[in-house]
Amino acid sequence: MEQRDFRAFMNSGKVKTETHKYPASRRFVDEKGEPMLWEIEVLNGKEFDRILNGCKIKTVDKQTRQTFEKTDGMKLREKTLVRCVRFPDLSNSELQDSYGVVGEMDLLLAMLTPGEVADLYDAVMQAQGFEAGMSEKIEEAKN
Repeated sequence: MEQRDFRAFMNSGKVKTETHKYPASRRFVDEKGEPMLWEIEVLNGKEFDRILNGCKIKTVDKQTRQTFEKTDGMKLREKTLVRCVRFPDLSNSELQDSYGVVGEMDLLLAMLTPGEVADLYDAVMQAQGFEAGMSEKIEEAKN
């Protein structure tokens, strides 16, 4: 019989989430001509749920008058990007001034093309652990 030990799950400070690095655009390069790496913070489940819950919209079905919640996908994308991008510092007023914008999301949209924003969001979600489907995770656990 397999021995199970819950102590491996104890919060002993050993497991730290790391910052992922991602080249969001080839237009921003360092002195060697290499793409600048953006830093993406990994959130815990509680932090992500806080963002997700802030993006809920209550709607009423006009025919049945039932109330239900749905998630505003654009708001979720914006809040997740702003929360997870750690470098460059999107709240830096000097950086915002250089693009003539106010606010983190406006800065991000001014800095990147629409395709780059979409790719950055994919990278942010992968950093959060959304890259593998459930069947892939089950196979990993079996091996």
